[in-house]
Amino acid sequence: MFLITINSNQKLKMMNSTMNSTMNSTEWYKNIKTGDICCRGNEKIVTGIGVIIRSESHYTGEEEKCETKCEDKTTYAFFEDNRVLLTKEEQKEIGDWQPFLLQPRTYKNNLMKNGIELTDKELGEMIYKRKNECDEVPNDFTDEHAYKIVKKARDYYNRFSKKTVCIGPDLCFSRHLLDFMFRKKLEKETLSGEMIYEDIMTALDKLLKEELNRKFKSYSAREKYNKKIGWVCEGSDNCTINWVIDLKDTVIDYNAVEKRLHSKYFCAKKLPEICDNKYNKTRNIKFLTLNEIQKRMESFQVTFAHCDTSIWSNWNSCFKIISNKLF
Repeated sequence: MFLITINSNQKLKMMNSTMNSTMNSTEWYKNIKTGDICCRGNEKIVTGIGVIIRSESHYTGEEEKCETKCEDKTTYAFFEDNRVLLTKEEQKEIGDWQPFLLQPRTYKNNLMKNGIELTDKELGEMIYKRKNECDEVPNDFTDEHAYKIVKKARDYYNRFSKKTVCIGPDLCFSRHLLDFMFRKKLEKETLSGEMIYEDIMTALDKLLKEELNRKFKSYSAREKYNKKIGWVCEGSDNCTINWVIDLKDTVIDYNAVEKRLHSKYFCAKKLPEICDNKYNKTRNIKFLTLNEIQKRMESFQVTFAHCDTSIWSNWNSCFKIISNKLF
């Protein structure tokens, strides 16, 4: 057996071991077959986590009509990401890897019945400060400058977020990326000259809360994933830890839902004055079979083959690895 240990600095080590021990938040034991794990060096830094959400339900429509055992239909969460695919020319036009996307009306607090609608001047100043990484707009920044910025952001919303291309039944796509795996980079800080990453399970709690608005239903449900990971994938000098989490082990986190509903702003470019963007990274979450997910991902890839897919291009190899592990 291999012992996978994650210390306080989230360094992943693999060593031969035949010992049995109680597992805690910093160590997992896993039987490993050849090629079953990516980390082969002596040490890797764990810098991120990934989660696939699985739901197992009966697939018959009308259960009372089942004369024999009903067929089980296992489905997985599938969703839209707030990033959009762009062509190289569009990236040059925008002057950035992602555009600001503004709907016709933007509210500061969408939860309130009479939410505060932000003016174009306010929105233009917000975007200018974010793009230029400054606290204040310059003295010569006029209302006209603000209106031009907002007009572009609304144009980008219409082109990349609102507009859809349909190539068949249930195959209508905007430019927003599609995915089936929720991911999170570990937060980090430097202490005494050493880079310290956040606790793995803390990061998992945050991922569920922010991207799915869910939380573990009990301590025992959480411990199940604390003691057993799904697989580990490596980069050149880092690793990501991944799980398949059963939907039944989680419940709705209503505090997280409330934060998501504060704004309909859905864009990779943050505007913290409007909303906490951590809660607006995903949308339109639905549960599909692996075959249905693969069909949509492949169709999306064909539809936007003319775009720069460098931020999305490894989905196919990732899908093959994951589907092999799920069966």
